Amino acid sequence: MSAGLGGLGTLMLLPGVRDRFWPDTPQVAPMTGDVNVAVAEFGSIGTDGNITVTRESSDLAASAFETLERELSALETDPTAGVGIVDFEVLPPDVTGPVDGRTRDERAAHAERIGERTAADIVLYAIVEEAASETSLRPEFFLTDRKLELDPEVLAGDYRFGAPLVQQAAISANPTARSQLRAGLIDRTNGLVHLVVGLFFFGAGEYGTANEVFGDIQRAALLPADGGLEIVHLFRGNAAGREGDVELAASEYESALEINPEFARAQVGLAETVFQRSRKRCEPD
Repeated sequence: MSAGLGGLGTLMLLPGVRDRFWPDTPQVAPMTGDVNVAVAEFGSIGTDGNITVTRESSDLAASAFETLERELSALETDPTAGVGIVDFEVLPPDVTGPVDGRTRDERAAHAERIGERTAADIVLYAIVEEAASETSLRPEFFLTDRKLELDPEVLAGDYRFGAPLVQQAAISANPTARSQLRAGLIDRTNGLVHLVVGLFFFGAGEYGTANEVFGDIQRAALLPADGGLEIVHLFRGNAAGREGDVELAASEYESALEINPEFARAQVGLAETVFQRSRKRCEPD
């Protein structure tokens, strides 16, 4: 389905077709962690559909990578974090390379290919648009189906990771704007750290623990409404549904749709709760 349905699914191209659009890149040894995250180079979209990486956009991608690597490594060694013995692996931007494509569907298809090549569970990327009076950064990520044994056709695919981060200046000429944009990106990346943990438990079928992690993200406001919170509501709704709590699932899907009424994945989830409720009232014939 197209991105016009709010991001439900994405354009999945056969490998032979994808190779016509994106030439082979140097082989990278697949990651071997329990949870693998690949951080791509950030940049602007060129007229040819390829990402143009600048020093500023590359520095932003490096900041996201450093934050993920540092915080996930800290969870590995913190016995109070509650993640047990989990090996998180993060691939840096200069190894991952950019995610190319003019459209969201094209970028998602390329991110899927990167995920296959690197064994990533999540591929993080962003579009940076710089003008004389404004710079915006649009973070996105692709969730592969490696750990999604149930409903991968609904949950896997590309996600807009919150609203664009905007500074009213060109970051290449304004150090203050550059620093503030970086700070906003780091805040959002810190929220992604906890989302990654929740997705690990979700993918492992530990839905009760995943529910708790997603709930902690909400209670601690680690991701604001404009910073990707609808994704947390989506997966908490899925986790609650798998635990048999249809009422909590419906509430979470409704909360996701309050943030983004066009969020097709949440629409599908809410429809499922309507179906589950109605089953208890059905009679023969």
